Amino acid sequence: MSFLAFSSLAQSILKWGILWLFFFLVPVLVMFLVIAAVDYRYYIIPDELNLAGALLGLGAAAWVSISGNTELLHPLNSLGFMESLEGMILSSGILYALGTLASQVLNRDAMGGGDMKLCAFLGACFGLNSTLMALALASVLVSFFGVLAMIRSRFIEKNTGFTMIAFG
Repeated sequence: MSFLAFSSLAQSILKWGILWLFFFLVPVLVMFLVIAAVDYRYYIIPDELNLAGALLGLGAAAWVSISGNTELLHPLNSLGFMESLEGMILSSGILYALGTLASQVLNRDAMGGGDMKLCAFLGACFGLNSTLMALALASVLVSFFGVLAMIRSRFIEKNTGFTMIAFG
């Protein structure tokens, strides 16, 4: 997998050269990989990575707003600072509301705070629409893997408790 990621990155650099987008995407992708690995192994998402990612997204958006160069991070992200801030606040707010509602219905914690902060990180980097699309896609994928995990837990491992799933 790492070989495929490296080879596609190398091909992109050879084709287009190193763009400013490279200095935005590489740290974001590295942070996502670390977050995914830590969340899968320990069921936590480090606040430090969420904060660094959100600051990176806000910083890139502020740079685009100040410079007026909307093609700086084109084609992926040409958000202005306000759009980035809006994506950060609204996307994490939506996830907070869903987590609170699920906790009320289930009478237990349904979602960790790290997932909400990760959504703020995504919103700051990619904006509200892209973040909501990623959240919808992730929910569908997690549902599929969640059903498989519940089947394995109940019928193979004979567990009768709750099945935890790393969402981040």
